[in-house]
Amino acid sequence: MDSLTSGESSHFWLAMFAGRLMELRPTAGIASAVRCAVANIHDAADLDPLVAADCYAEAHDHATTRQAALTKQSQSTRYQAMFRGSANDL
Repeated sequence: MDSLTSGESSHFWLAMFAGRLMELRPTAGIASAVRCAVANIHDAADLDPLVAADCYAEAHDHATTRQAALTKQSQSTRYQAMFRGSANDL
């Protein structure tokens, strides 16, 4: 939090992060945006809050896309594909 100088406060950083996140995700509520800001301020306080929110949203989108792709393929399908040759060789 050392980067918050010249009259800026953690409240300002949190407000900017949450506001930017709500711009990027209009369906997200204010409470969710503020929770994300609070969860990220300690790790990202040295970044501009708008940049930090952009990075968070991009990482979240990537993780969500990956999770959706994994969910589409069941575990049994993945195991069958991994061990297809082994079972037939016995």
